Amino acid sequence: MQHVHTNDLELAIESVKQVYCPHRLNLRQPAIDTKLNISGPQQWPLVRLSYGARVDVDAGQFTDLFLVMKCLSGEGRVRQENDRHAWRSGSIIPVSANRGTSFEFE
Repeated sequence: MQHVHTNDLELAIESVKQVYCPHRLNLRQPAIDTKLNISGPQQWPLVRLSYGARVDVDAGQFTDLFLVMKCLSGEGRVRQENDRHAWRSGSIIPVSANRGTSFEFE
């Protein structure tokens, strides 16, 4: 199991990059409180991620990565090219590779 808890924006970006893909993160408030927990097998890890802040993430067009995301709390939105979906606590959203992708986390 890997665990990261940080208020450092650059460390948060680098830690998440190691799990998912290179991305740009825009912080929409003064501070971040990132918590990242990874467990399970390396090929199919269970990742719990909370930025603890309102953020926008531009993940670009990643390859070899398919996600099934479940919102445990808060709300957010994902856009993959022309498809847009919102989620809130309890919602599950699949995210496909090879499509321009951005997220908004509240």
